[in-house]
Amino acid sequence: SYLRGLFDKYKIPMDLGRVPGNTSVRLESHFFRSSKADISGRLVLDGLNLIRDPFTKGAPSVKDTKIVSYTLEDVSQALLGKGKTIKGKGKERHAMLDQLYKKSPQKVVDYNLIDCKLVYDILEKTGTIELAIERSQLTGMPLDRITASIAAFDSLYIREARKRGLVSPSTRFGIKEERIMGGYVQQSEPGIYHNVLVLDFKSLYPSIIRTFNIDPASFLKKAEKNCIKAPNGACFKNQEGILPSIIERLHQVREVVKKEKRDMASYAIKTIMNSFFGVLASPNCRYFNLEIANAITHFGQHLIKLTAKKIEEKGFKVIYSDTDSVFVETNLSKEKAKALGERIEADINAFYDKYIKKNYNRKSYLELEFEKQYLAFMMPKLRGEEVGAKKRYAGLIERDGEEKLEIVGLEAIRGDWTDAAKNFQRQLLLKAFHNEEVVPFIRKYVRDLRSGKLDDKLIYRKSIRKELAEYIKTTPPHVKAARKLDRLESTLIQYYITTDGPEPIQKLRHKIDYEHYIKKQIAPIANQILTLLDIDFEALTKGKQTTLF
Repeated sequence: SYLRGLFDKYKIPMDLGRVPGNTSVRLESHFFRSSKADISGRLVLDGLNLIRDPFTKGAPSVKDTKIVSYTLEDVSQALLGKGKTIKGKGKERHAMLDQLYKKSPQKVVDYNLIDCKLVYDILEKTGTIELAIERSQLTGMPLDRITASIAAFDSLYIREARKRGLVSPSTRFGIKEERIMGGYVQQSEPGIYHNVLVLDFKSLYPSIIRTFNIDPASFLKKAEKNCIKAPNGACFKNQEGILPSIIERLHQVREVVKKEKRDMASYAIKTIMNSFFGVLASPNCRYFNLEIANAITHFGQHLIKLTAKKIEEKGFKVIYSDTDSVFVETNLSKEKAKALGERIEADINAFYDKYIKKNYNRKSYLELEFEKQYLAFMMPKLRGEEVGAKKRYAGLIERDGEEKLEIVGLEAIRGDWTDAAKNFQRQLLLKAFHNEEVVPFIRKYVRDLRSGKLDDKLIYRKSIRKELAEYIKTTPPHVKAARKLDRLESTLIQYYITTDGPEPIQKLRHKIDYEHYIKKQIAPIANQILTLLDIDFEALTKGKQTTLF
């Protein structure tokens, strides 16, 4: 935008393209829409937007990195361990730059050069451009449209359909009259376990599509002789359909890039294959059909339940299952449990080879994998209930000789919980997993919080998703805090809960409400462990309970 103004000022055409023509710049004035530049024959990509894309967040080079917010400073600190040469927020940094411009302009030049280099280094380290190119080449979509999953599916499917002499339906917008059946999630059995095995199906939905020929072009309105009938009643021709052949081709390419150790390419292919179900389940897709989409998930539910049944027939209890995974309690030593996991993998895969051939006269592409072994594992109860929570657990695994805590769905990995709560949960879990006393630790943590030792870890961070004036029906705490700012400089609001309610860190006027943090942040996390040990948090923190049992 700045360059655009200079070109206009000096009456020079902003001709940056590969053919003659002016560059078009569309600058958005607020945070909720992306600015855009169009240059003839070139693609303009925004580095931080690429990093922030959900597709990229799961990439091998990024997925284990904790990124607080998507400012250049926070992303570069998280990924590179370094940041801007001039720190500070908003007006403070602007004032510093103004002073330097007058007294030491070279430092401003250096500051800007480092900013540019940080973006370049982030893209290099994460392989983001490489990933974008891989996605573009796989789907036929231009680089600035790779996030359009439905268009990418169309690009692959329509070309294959034309080769077979088939005409695809026109694009249409539909409304789901019914909800798509989701994956099966078993009610968990709360408790702390040891040597729990996790086995999951590799790329379950793509392998179901291949195994049972789930395909728009193969879909039958009514059953025919030798057809494949899904558990929801949907029927498909027993042949090699278009979508299964696309997945087969992508699978072969993935095997090649895996051997070449091209991790980003492998990840791109895996994610594109996994996106196919979501596309077929969208009413905006030209091939959308509720029966086809539900055929995939009904097969998924049938297979995961059948897998659990076959494992329990061997005498081992499945304490939880979720969509494509089963969690098996072993009551065995570490070494024996590992051997059992490998045996179950081999036995179940051999079972499906015979089962699919016998019942559907097809080859099985289902592959159950012994993914990992939790040395210790915790499933919490639902708050106020005796039943276990779903999609919420933590476990301790051993990798390369070192123990590592893995957390799913719990507060320690959620962005709307404070660092004090996250640190507390991680330390508490480790103590519970190693059979260490938890009561003294909890009491000390609460004392430290009340005494102000953890103030820097009590900051809430939450993004606003629309203009502040648009929050009418409800006013969440982060919006109340944002409205107390003189000027909104970021979508990420950082605030404390004080005795006078939410206050942004830039304008903290009142004392921090420590009892709020104990009640809302520490107690719920402590009770996940304490309820399993039959201990009362409130009595414990008031000093009435002196022993663990």
